[in-house]
Formats: sequence, C-alpha cells, structure tokens
Amino acid sequence: PRKWIKKEIKISDIPADTINKLKEKIKIVFSEINPQIIVSELLPKEALDMFKEEELNGKNKKKILQEISIFENLKSKGLTSDNSVYVEFGCGAASLSKTIQILCQNKSSHILIDRMKYSGSNKYDALIKSRLSQDSFINREVIDIKDLDLSKYNCQNMIGISKHLCGNACELSFNSIINYINFKKEEKLNEKEGKNYLFALGFATCCHYLLTPDNYCNLSFFKTLGFSEEDFSVLTRMTSWSTLKEDSENKEIGYKIKTLIDLGRCKYLV
Repeated sequence: PRKWIKKEIKISDIPADTINKLKEKIKIVFSEINPQIIVSELLPKEALDMFKEEELNGKNKKKILQEISIFENLKSKGLTSDNSVYVEFGCGAASLSKTIQILCQNKSSHILIDRMKYSGSNKYDALIKSRLSQDSFINREVIDIKDLDLSKYNCQNMIGISKHLCGNACELSFNSIINYINFKKEEKLNEKEGKNYLFALGFATCCHYLLTPDNYCNLSFFKTLGFSEEDFSVLTRMTSWSTLKEDSENKEIGYKIKTLIDLGRCKYLV
C-alpha cells in the first residue's frame, strides 16, 4: 500500500555521534562506488525555438526548461519515437505532457495519472486534446498509482514521465510500468509476428525524505553498502540538507545520499 508517513524523527533528535558516523560512512561509500553522475540540462536551440519567447522568459521559465530537458535527455538516449504513449505519473495539471506534445510536434498520445481531481480551468487536458494528431489520444485517470492497471492500453511504445515525483510514488510508478512490460511480454509470446517495443522512464525525483525501509524499492542495495534499516531511516532525513541555501559539507552529503537512493532505484530497474 502507498504510505505517506509524516516523519516524526527530526535530525535534531538524532544523536550527533550517529549523524557524524553516517556522514563519514557516506563519504567513504560514495568514494568507493564513484557513481558516474551526468548532470545534463539539455536545451538544444531547435527545441527552444518551438516555444514562444514569453514562455521561456516568463514566470514559468524554470518549469518549462526543466520539462524540455527531461524530454531531450530521453531523446538523447534514443528513448523517444513518433506516436509514443507518454504516461505522466502525478501529472497535476499535465504541464509536462503539454510541453512534450509540443516537442513531439503533436505526434504523441498521453495518459494522465493523478489521484487528485483537477478543475477544468487548472489543467491542460483540453489544450493537449485540441492538438492531437489523427492517431493520437489523451486520457486522464483519477486514481492512486498503486491501483493503476495499464494493460487496458494497447501501446507498442510506452514512456513513463514525471516531474517531481514524491517519495515512494516513484516505486509505485516503476511497478506499474514493469507490470505492463510483463503483460506485453506474455502477449508477444502469442504473436505470430514479433513486434519491437519501446519502454522508457524519464523521472525527476524529489522528497526522498518520505521514503522508509518498507516502501523503498531496493533496500538490499543499501544493505550491501553496510547500512542497516535504522541507518536508512536516518539517511532519508539527512537528504533534506540538499536544500540548504548555502554550500556546505552537509549540503553535499544530502546530495550524495539522494544520488545513492536514485542509484539504487536504477539498479532495481536493471
């Protein structure tokens, strides 16, 4: 089940000795693993030219540039194609889907997933629908990700996307896509002619502090690094340091913990 647990433990409640030991351990582990972090904000001119100047320089500038970069990172890895179906998890108003539709030159379909019901004036569904190409579609499901079944959609190319997917909503989204992949594998066994399928994920993760040993997808990864479940619970609290305004050792530690958490997610998917 989906768990949104308010963390009762504050970093200030944790003994300084425990914090310091975990800080030193993170430094050592990070140095030993030496994860190849590629910070790639991809904003090619041809992509930027698809948007109005006032959009790229207005109050939503940062948001649109992030959305463009998510798509361009997928594209740079060969993980996009015409007529793909984009499943936006935790879509909210569907701003990310709106941007991706433009970048796909309207040759895309969109499944919008959110457990909250948004009013018509606060979402982009109608705009996306008005731009659909002949073979494209849009569908919004008001549903918790844990209850989502994508097998009803007959898609050859499915790409999961999200911007700022909080806590273990990432894990639940992974499971939705994995279940769909397994469904298509079984279907492919019964096909007379084999088809080529494309499945991909492009997520911007956030709110790592909401993760617990029970809802994180790859706790075994942290255990192989020598961390206990209790350690993991403290480490997730320490990720909040990454939002500190001033550069500091703690801010760097916060980023390193978040990187290890996301690295564990990548290993889980592989």
